[in-house]
Amino acid sequence: MSKVFLLGVTKKLLIVEFILILIVVSYSCRSRSMPNSELEKLKKSYSKEVINFFYETAFFQEYAGPKDRLSKWKDAIWISLEGDLWQNDSVFVNNTINQLNQLKLPVQLHLAGSSQKGNVLLYFGNFKYLQEKIGTKDSETFLGTGFIPDHASSIKQCKIGIANNAKSYINLNNSDKNRIRESIILEEITQALGITGDSWSHYNSIFFEGKESRTTLSKIDSELICFLYEKHIPINYSKGEFEKDFSDVLYSENSVKKILEHVSKNKVPHEHLKVIMENSFRDSMLLKFANHVFLKLKGSYQEKDLKICQKLANKINTISTNLKIEMVSDSIWYEVPSITIELERDSLQKSSVLAERFLTPGGMMFSRRVKGAIRLKYKNKEVLQKEGYLLLVLSVLKILGLDNVKETFASISNDDIVIQNKYIEVLSLLYNPIIPNSFPQKDMKEVIKELGEF
Repeated sequence: MSKVFLLGVTKKLLIVEFILILIVVSYSCRSRSMPNSELEKLKKSYSKEVINFFYETAFFQEYAGPKDRLSKWKDAIWISLEGDLWQNDSVFVNNTINQLNQLKLPVQLHLAGSSQKGNVLLYFGNFKYLQEKIGTKDSETFLGTGFIPDHASSIKQCKIGIANNAKSYINLNNSDKNRIRESIILEEITQALGITGDSWSHYNSIFFEGKESRTTLSKIDSELICFLYEKHIPINYSKGEFEKDFSDVLYSENSVKKILEHVSKNKVPHEHLKVIMENSFRDSMLLKFANHVFLKLKGSYQEKDLKICQKLANKINTISTNLKIEMVSDSIWYEVPSITIELERDSLQKSSVLAERFLTPGGMMFSRRVKGAIRLKYKNKEVLQKEGYLLLVLSVLKILGLDNVKETFASISNDDIVIQNKYIEVLSLLYNPIIPNSFPQKDMKEVIKELGEF
C-alpha cells in the first residue's frame, strides 16, 4: 500500500473522528429546552410552592401513574355534553368555562352546540354508561374521571366521565350534592387542560385528593394553569428536562445537598436529624402531613376538653409556618388530612389510650400521613385527669411525626401546654419543605453520615 494512500486514509479517519467529537460536544452542551433568561423569569414570577405543586400534579395522572411529559392544548377547546345531565350540570360547565377563560390563556374554552362535536367529550351517566363511553373499570368509588389519549404533540382530544351513581352522594342533602357536583365538574375540566394529577398537599386546591369542596379556582390553582400555558413551557416538556431546569427549586431534587447546606447555614443540631430518622419514617420513607391538618373532637367531650385541644392547636401553630392545625366540627368537608380525638367517659374499662395512624393509599406522586385517630377511655365521668390530657397531647405530637419517642417530652402546667424545646425544633425541621415528603431513609442516613455522625 502506498504512502500517499495511507495518508489519505489517515486524513479521512481524522475528519470522521473530528465530526464525531463535534456531535458529542454539541449534544452534551445542547441548549436547555428554553432560554436561560426565560427560565429565570419563570422562577421569579412563580413561587417555589407553585413550582413544586406543579411538578407534583402535572407529571402525574390519576389512575395511570407518573407521566414522562407535559400535556397541553394548542388549539381552541370545544366541550360537548352527552348523557343524563342533572338539572344544574350545564350551568356548572359554563361556570367552569368562564373561570378558566378569565385566566387569559392562549387557548380559549367554548361550549359546543347541540349538533357540534367537541374535542372534549363530557359524558354524564351511571357507571355502566361511562364504561361504554370511556372504558372505565372498577369505577364505583369515583365521582368523575378524565382520559387524555397518548399524543405525539399537543392534546387533540379528551374524554371525561361524571358519575351519577357515585357512593359519595348517598345520604347528602341537595345543597351538598350540588356542591360536590360543581366541584368535580370544575376539577375534571381543569385537569383536561393538562394538570392531570391529584395531591394531598393543598386542601384549598381543586386538585386535592380528598372530598371535593371548592367550586371556584383557588389562587394556587390559577397559578398552576397559567404556569403550564406560559409560552416558554414547551409542549411535551419531559419530566427529566423539567427536573434539570428547576433542580434548584424542586425540593425532591438534590435533597441531600440542600439539607446539608440548610443544616450548616442555620446551625441545626445534628441530633435533630437523628430524631427524625428514628421516628418519622414508615417503610423506609419519610411521611408527614400536609401543611393544613384538621383536629376534630368526638364522643362525650366537654367544654374544657375543647379548650385544651384548642390550646394544643395554638401551640403547634407557633412551631412552623408550614404546619397549621385547625379545630373543626365533624363534617364530610373535613375528612382529611385530619386527627380525630374520641373521648369516652364513664367507661367500664380502666383508663386507656389508643393512637392510630393511617397513611395515604397509593395513586399520587408523593405519599403522606393522611389520618390519625386517638381514642381515650376514662372511668371518671366528670373530668379528664391531668395525665389523660398529657396522653392526648403526646399522642397528637406523635401522630404528626414523632412516632417512636419514648421520653415524656411535654407537660401541662396551669392549663398551659409545654413542649420541650428540642422537640419544638425537631417538628419545625421536620415540616420544613427542605426535607421533602417521601424522602428515602437511606438518603437521611447519607446526610447524617456526611455530618460525621455515623
